[in-house]
Amino acid sequence: MLVKLLPRTLHALLDYMAALLLLIAPWVFHFNHERPAIALSILFGVTILVMSLLTNYEGGIRKTIPMDVHLYADVFGGAFLALSPWLLFFSETTYVFHLSMGLGLVLSGLLTKRESQRIYMPKPGDRHIYHG
Repeated sequence: MLVKLLPRTLHALLDYMAALLLLIAPWVFHFNHERPAIALSILFGVTILVMSLLTNYEGGIRKTIPMDVHLYADVFGGAFLALSPWLLFFSETTYVFHLSMGLGLVLSGLLTKRESQRIYMPKPGDRHIYHG
């Protein structure tokens, strides 16, 4: 069994940083000549951004996606991103960024605590109870 080392607040910060990095990576890391690599990087950047905004965790705004679903998406999406240079046949021109980001997503999905560390103390008259 893996030890869950990452608090959800750190995971949220890493999500938003990863989304931004994925969105700008084709130009920063000079793979903007490889269409499948560009498309995948932008697609993952947008997906991570939207999922982060919609996840029921400390970084979410709308809180409609359960944390477990978010973490499973990180693991399986990260595995696909890591393997994508070989699956989509662009490994001869670029692979380090996709492999690295993919492995990072897998690790963050596996090592993040599922439950919130926040303690919610309801005030008299509160009707909403925060459920991590």
